[in-house]
Amino acid sequence: MKINDTQTGLRGIPASLLPDLIKLKTTGYDFELDMLIFAKEKHISIKEIHITTVYENGNSSSHFNPVLDSLRIYFVFFRYLWVAILSFIIDFSMLEIFMHILDVPDAPNDNQIAQISMTVIAANILARLVSSTFNFILNRRFVFKSKSNIFDEYKKYFVLVIYVLIINNAVFYFLLNNDAMQDITGLGAVFLEITKLITEMITFFITFVISRTIIFKNDK
Repeated sequence: MKINDTQTGLRGIPASLLPDLIKLKTTGYDFELDMLIFAKEKHISIKEIHITTVYENGNSSSHFNPVLDSLRIYFVFFRYLWVAILSFIIDFSMLEIFMHILDVPDAPNDNQIAQISMTVIAANILARLVSSTFNFILNRRFVFKSKSNIFDEYKKYFVLVIYVLIINNAVFYFLLNNDAMQDITGLGAVFLEITKLITEMITFFITFVISRTIIFKNDK
């Protein structure tokens, strides 16, 4: 969706959309942005008409604060980031715990790398099962504020977790067995941690797009 002005308050809204729009919990400029997100998710086309804006008395009657209101508008996107960071912390912590339980060495040598790859992947899967539950709950309630059927959403989310795990572990396995990667980290204690961080960065945007457009569509 390409829009030149996301903050314009002059909008023509079809009456058929009003019952859905009044259910949005935000107000002010946040509501104006959520309206656009709603239209995007519902595949509703938007037509822009160029107008001339006239400010009287230097626009002194406006309550718009460029800094504060812009921060409020973009807060809806910051929620995605905060949940992702919290989920990563849990996922990373659980990975460390499961690797300790499965007796994965902190500083593997050349001979151990190939042997521990599958063990690390197993620990990664277990960690993701824990963190994904946390991620699902917060995304549903805090980020997307979905009111759709939780079981339908969880089924779609579980499929997403499986696909992401496949991609995640494929990249994980490649990096664990990549000579260049091993040279960069020196096979020290940070080797597995750096590998984990790279794989999560690769799959982050995939998860974000699918979650927003498919799983938590917030149908009413």
